[in-house]
Amino acid sequence: MTQTEQAQPAVDLLLESLDTFTRGHGLDVTLESDIEFPSVYVNFVGEDENFFQKNHGEALRDLSFLMMTLVEKHFPDLELEIKVDSGGFIAAKEAELRGMAESAAARARDTGNQVLLNPLNPYERRLVHMALQDYEDVETESLGEGHLKRIAVRVVEGEPSEA
Repeated sequence: MTQTEQAQPAVDLLLESLDTFTRGHGLDVTLESDIEFPSVYVNFVGEDENFFQKNHGEALRDLSFLMMTLVEKHFPDLELEIKVDSGGFIAAKEAELRGMAESAAARARDTGNQVLLNPLNPYERRLVHMALQDYEDVETESLGEGHLKRIAVRVVEGEPSEA
């Protein structure tokens, strides 16, 4: 039995829970899912998909967390990464953040100066750090206190440039 097949009962619980939630609230959406163990991507598609996109997709992040918690409770030995999206909103935001990170790295290389990004929440900062982690000639650092922090992107001294 493959890992994906072993994860199927957890995925079924996830999809049933999300379907019950959307139907219970009268939302006109269908669920599309993509499973590439250990990642599970669920996308709401339909007339009401924008319902979840308010407040910069905060409800989607909250639903992802809630579904992870539910799956962990019922399947404690199964480690899944669950991402709930709506109309590709989160996927587009992640692509935008990766592009912003790569642009900041290019500016830091071109100018030799540190580039400061606007304040980001923890999830967004993680994406920026991950987008640049394989670049040996740049480093990132979160700056500030509290929930929203800036990221400094700077060139590492003495390292060859890789792009």
